[in-house]
Amino acid sequence: MNSLQSIVSLTGIPQERQVHFQTGEMFSGKIVKWLPQNMAEINIKGQKMIAKMEVPLQAGERYWFVVDTVKHGLHLKVIAKAAEMGTDPKLAAESLVKELSLTNSSEIKAIAEKMAAEQWVLTKEKLENAAQWIKLTDTKAGLEILKLMIDRSLPFTKSVFISLMSVMGDTGNTNSLLTELREQMASSAEGQSVNQLMNTLHQIKDPETKLLTMKFFQQFLAVLESGDPSEQAAAADLLQKWGLLPKEGQFSVRLSDLAVKWLNSLLPSTMDNDSFQPFFSSGEIESKIPSFLSQLDTADQELVRAIWNESGPEQMQTTKWAEKLYPVLLKEAVSVPANGEISLKKLAALLTVSESQLLKLVAEEADRTKQIPFENLKEGEKLFGVLWEKIEQETENHLTGKDAFALLKTMMKLLGANYESKLLSFTENWKEVLKPQLAALIKDSPSEEIKVSAEKLLARLNAYPILSNDQGVAQTILMNLPLSFFGLHTDLTVKWSGKRNKDGKLDPDYCRILFYLELKNLKEVVVDMKVQNRIVAIQIMNANPQLKTIAAPLLSSLKVGLQKIRYQLLSVQFKPLTENSGKKILQEMIQDPFSTGVDMLI
Repeated sequence: MNSLQSIVSLTGIPQERQVHFQTGEMFSGKIVKWLPQNMAEINIKGQKMIAKMEVPLQAGERYWFVVDTVKHGLHLKVIAKAAEMGTDPKLAAESLVKELSLTNSSEIKAIAEKMAAEQWVLTKEKLENAAQWIKLTDTKAGLEILKLMIDRSLPFTKSVFISLMSVMGDTGNTNSLLTELREQMASSAEGQSVNQLMNTLHQIKDPETKLLTMKFFQQFLAVLESGDPSEQAAAADLLQKWGLLPKEGQFSVRLSDLAVKWLNSLLPSTMDNDSFQPFFSSGEIESKIPSFLSQLDTADQELVRAIWNESGPEQMQTTKWAEKLYPVLLKEAVSVPANGEISLKKLAALLTVSESQLLKLVAEEADRTKQIPFENLKEGEKLFGVLWEKIEQETENHLTGKDAFALLKTMMKLLGANYESKLLSFTENWKEVLKPQLAALIKDSPSEEIKVSAEKLLARLNAYPILSNDQGVAQTILMNLPLSFFGLHTDLTVKWSGKRNKDGKLDPDYCRILFYLELKNLKEVVVDMKVQNRIVAIQIMNANPQLKTIAAPLLSSLKVGLQKIRYQLLSVQFKPLTENSGKKILQEMIQDPFSTGVDMLI
């Protein structure tokens, strides 16, 4: 559950706002009764309010009002009687359109009818703008989006409308939009921004490559340390092929050579490579080599100091110092941190390449070793092929919770899921995540086709933070993650409902989590998980009648796993999912922040 919290703890989500009248806003209201001094009690949306009126009106009748001013109380002007007879929204809409001299289009009339029927509050400008927006979709769907924007007090802008349009109804999924843009970009002209975006799109397409690369280097380093001579020779051959070691015809592992190459990339050009003693004299490390330490993170700086302090004041040659420091830094660089965020930047820096270059080397080698017969490969290629196939099969067949968590965190980071909330405190290059890259592409798009695809994708990525709901203590967080690894290509939609503790963190003891995804064999799957005082009740909905039998052997492992993180499994229920009911649940998850979205439909 702590892992889940680190995924869903997104800050910067706009809070639900109370409705406050502004000058120029129009609405349909009913006069309840008259009060002294031209004051009237008016009913709108079931709420009663007091306003100053220009002229006396008939109590019990409904009128169209416009806000004249909100200074010193609410002052209203009458536009027209809301309907000449009865409470028919069509008649009320006709009176509004006529009095305002609006274009008598089907969109204008449809919005005016909704204003009368549901007592929407809009200005004339907003009404006209909304009429243009709903032309982008069918009128019924457009009105539903407008209703959601008004009911949730969302910013009444075209960008918000388009974002909601991208997720409401049968609109495909994020994976398909990513694929479409990636294929269009593949044939576009090259440039730094284009290459950067393509790199991000490829990482999103195959996020497991980072995980597998890290696992590969864990095993590869073990070969460097304790492999037999033939394995070490093969390792040296691979490093030479990748340009990470000089090709001198010597088939022995030389970590010291890698260390010198790395140090030369960091230290001043005047550095004497034969001895590091002048730069590492006791107590002067910070002042002597600021350019060196400044390029290391805090953990590595501490490692450098600790290993130097252990070495003593005697003269230390490069090779001896490297034997102590460099392997320690390598091991630290290939370990997945506790927060689950996979990064190869540190490893790439130690190998004096960029992260994208390292991923490219590994991806090309993986592709080559699968296409060429094993006996035709060189020794280094054979070593890579054996290790890579082993790691790939083990990870795919036995994906651990830790690995799955790391993949989800990697995906969220690449997408820029919480980019806006961290914009002012970004410690990394914000241009490395998808959202700002898409915004830049839209601004300088090489083609109209690519621009349209990028706008669709960006709108969809923005929709879920917009739909998330923050009411102070009560929280609803909606997320959508494209899952694309080990042959799986689908979207995972997650809705977390709960509250924040006094320290501002999400309360993992009391919450409800809904999951929706489509799988290759099981098709639609909905999981409803309720947590009350750390007691977990799970409901799984799917059309496969054999699912309960298939899942039975796994329930004991689930129970034990929850116990390890101090949760108690109360029950796991399986319920049938009829055709299209999963899609209905998904739409309710998206549109209604407070509904359960399950019990009512099943």
